[in-house]
Formats: sequence, C-alpha cells, structure tokens
Amino acid sequence: MRKGIKIMKRQSGDFYYHDYRGNYGEISRSGGRVSETGGSRGPYAGSRRQIDFREQRAREEARQRNMKKRRRARRRRLLIFISAAVLIVCFLWNAAEYLKPKSDSDEGNWYSSNVVTSDQESQLQSLLPEYPELKEVIRHRSEYPTEVIDVFLKNQEAVEYLVDYPAEAGKVHRDDIREELKEGGIPLFLQWDRRWGYKKYGSGLIGWTGCGPTCLAMASAGLTGSSKWTPASVAEFSEKEGYYTPGAGTSWDLMTSGAAQLGLHSEETPLSESSMKAQLNSGCVLICSIGPGDFTTEGHYILIRGYDDSGFLVNDPNSRARSERSWPYDRIASQIKNLWAVGKA
Repeated sequence: MRKGIKIMKRQSGDFYYHDYRGNYGEISRSGGRVSETGGSRGPYAGSRRQIDFREQRAREEARQRNMKKRRRARRRRLLIFISAAVLIVCFLWNAAEYLKPKSDSDEGNWYSSNVVTSDQESQLQSLLPEYPELKEVIRHRSEYPTEVIDVFLKNQEAVEYLVDYPAEAGKVHRDDIREELKEGGIPLFLQWDRRWGYKKYGSGLIGWTGCGPTCLAMASAGLTGSSKWTPASVAEFSEKEGYYTPGAGTSWDLMTSGAAQLGLHSEETPLSESSMKAQLNSGCVLICSIGPGDFTTEGHYILIRGYDDSGFLVNDPNSRARSERSWPYDRIASQIKNLWAVGKA
C-alpha cells in the first residue's frame, strides 16, 4: 500500500480508498480499477490499478460542446444585431433623403471662384467678333465669377448682364414692375434683368440662382395685378422663410406653402397634356421644375402661361427667345420633374 492511502472495506464487501489529501474513490473488483465517485483524483499508485476517468472525460467533452454551442449562438446573435443595425441606419438614411425638401438648382448655383477657366476664355474669344464688348471682360477676367460667364455663354441675350457685373454686383435698382402689368396677362421677368439680377440670393445672385422666385413673381403679378411681389422681393422672402436650400437651390415648397403665404392657391397637378390644359383653361398658370434638356443643363423653373395649336406657351426666366415660341407636349414632358397649378386664392 502506498503511503498516505488507506483502503477500506464496506459491509457490502466493496473496497474504497481515502488519502490524506481528502481524495476518495471506489475500487472495483474487476481489473483493480478505481472509479472516482467523490472528491478529486487521488494519487493511487500501482501498476494494476488505474483511476477510471471516463465519466469525467465525458462530462468535460459535453462541457466543451456546450461552450462551442454558446459561442456559435453568441456569434449568430451578434451577426443578427449588426445586420439589424445596418438595416435601421439604411432605413433612417433613406427616410431622411425622402423627407428632405425637394429643390432645384438654377444653372451655376454655386458661387465658386473668380477664376475664368481656359475653356470659358476660349469660348469668349470665339464670340469676340460678334460681341466686341467682351474684350473688356477678357482683359479683366479676374473680376468675373465663372457663374456669370456661364449665364452669358448659355444665353447670349445676357451680354449686358455680364459686361456690367463688376460695377453692379450686389446692387438692386428701382424694383418696379408696373410697366409690365399695364400690358396685362402674365408678364415675362428675366432673372438677369439689371433691376434685380445682381441682388444676392442663396449662394449667388438672382441672375443665376433666382429662377424659382422669378417664376413665382410672374405668377403673382399676372394673376393678382399687384406689383408687390417682384423677383427681388420674392427672393428675399424665400431666403427669410427657409425656402432656399444651400447647395441645392430653391425648394419645391416655395411653390406650395410659399405661394400660399403670397396669397396664391397652389397644388401639384398630374403630368398629362389634358390635365395641364384643363388647369390653364381654369385660369391657373403652371410652374414646372425642369431637368436637363432644352432649358437647362442642371435644374431650372419655368412658367407655362397658356397653349396654342403648336404647343404650350412658356415664360422662361432665363431666356426671352425660348419664351417666344411654342413647345409641343411631347418635347417638354420628359423634362418636367414636377409641376404646380397656381391660381388666385
């Protein structure tokens, strides 16, 4: 017998051992094996005797399996949590984009710099024979924002607006539209008109960012006969009331809630030839948000004042020439992003 280990016999005839460390176990009658039933493993010595740890090994293997299952379960829960978080973020992002007020940039919405690009200078040089006044513009090109030059390059009607820019920028001249009202009907206001075209609006000047306020001013003046709301005053109202979206342009909300504040009735109307003509027949005008095409390379607003046998009659605040012709429905329908029927309240 090994020192420190006592082997004892039960009344049943079975043997068990007990050592000085408190370890104990049963000694089977077959093969001299000792199976552990209580405390920790004892140091039983003897070549014919082994401690049977099969149950302990089975328990350990079961414990390891359970740990692996728990780890896999934790990984699955973490993956589900991350996926749910990503979906929630995407949903909130899309919801924010959807709820963001829609707006349209006028051409050249950003006041970027006073550096004329080489391409712009080349175009100005090519137009010099037809417009000799451009010589001063080219000579003092550092005084002209690229946006003002773009206004002219896209519409040569605005040559005086370009040439006079250094002396007129920021000024508002006699803001009077009573002469236009004497003619009756819906007046044509050009956003680059020197009366208001140099007034600041949003990130630039009305001359290149103010097509939305100019269209609403045309609607107000023509429908009510009042000279209160000019392009300059509507632009000021639009900025003050938050209808100008920095980096985007004039919000679509100006054409609904903004129009109501100006004493007009406005509602979105379906894009169809029959619906548009019905609204015009009822005495309304149509303000349209326009995408790239015949009228703009970015975003723009135009006003439709009527129609004839050839198409719709347009007041384009950026072009007198485009306002003097008819536009077939099939030509402009694909360019219209949204439209509002505006009438008297």
